[in-house]
Amino acid sequence: MRCAVHSLQLAIRDGLKDRHAATLIGKLRQVAIAARTQKNYAILKRRAGNGTFLDQATCWDSTYLMIKRLLELKTFLGDLDNQNVSLTENQWAQVQELENAVSALCYQEFAI
Repeated sequence: MRCAVHSLQLAIRDGLKDRHAATLIGKLRQVAIAARTQKNYAILKRRAGNGTFLDQATCWDSTYLMIKRLLELKTFLGDLDNQNVSLTENQWAQVQELENAVSALCYQEFAI
């Protein structure tokens, strides 16, 4: 018998494989990688106190953490004046919606 958390993790991963979500997450990975260059990382660390977080296949909530960190750094990423780390306002709105959906699934308290 599988545990409930593992089943939830698999369901979330399947949902994130949706074409639209996968495309958006792929773009976010590109932004996170571009922001991790030595120059951009130093600027972010100095101004925001944090760098970007890159998701990992072996850590089930790392995609959520990557999305959340990018939303926290949104203003600072815009200040970098680097096309590789910029998103449109529409894309940022989609990122916020994705974060809200994943957050609601991953981090809600279950009453048993």
